[in-house]
Amino acid sequence: MVGCTFILQEIRQARAIFMLDQVYLAPRVEFMQMDVQSLSFPACSFDMIVASLIVSVVPNPEKAILEMARVVKKGGTIIIFDKFAPKHKELSVMKKIIRPVIKLLGTDIGVSFEKVYGAIKHECCVTEDSDVMMRGMYRKIVLKKIAGCTSM
Repeated sequence: MVGCTFILQEIRQARAIFMLDQVYLAPRVEFMQMDVQSLSFPACSFDMIVASLIVSVVPNPEKAILEMARVVKKGGTIIIFDKFAPKHKELSVMKKIIRPVIKLLGTDIGVSFEKVYGAIKHECCVTEDSDVMMRGMYRKIVLKKIAGCTSM
C-alpha cells in the first residue's frame, strides 16, 4: 500500500499515525511525496486507487485523473470522493460568486466530474456515482478500468 500527497507535513502526520501500530501496518505501508498530476509509478502498477478530496484541489483535474487511469491496472478500480459541481447543471449564482474566493483557499467547488471524466471515458467506466452529502456536492464515484494496459 502506498500513500501519496504533495504536502510533506501530511506525510509526516501519516507516518506518525501508522507508527502507532508499527508491527501490523508499517512494513506494508509506504508514504511518498508526489504530485497526482505527474505520478512517478509505472503504468498499470495498482489494483486500486483511492482519491479522497484530490480532484478539486489540483490545478488540472483532467491531468490528475489521466494519471490515476494510467497507473491503475486493467480491471482495477479508482474510487473518488470529492466535491463536484452539480450533475448536468450550472453552479448556483451564489456558488459562482464565491467560487473565486474558495479557489484562493485551495479548493474548487466548480469542477465538473462529467468534464473531467471525458479525459478517460475511453478506458474507464463509471460503476457507481453516489451523492454523499450536501445535496450531491460531495460524491463517491467508482471507476473500473476496462482498457489501456497490455498486461496485468
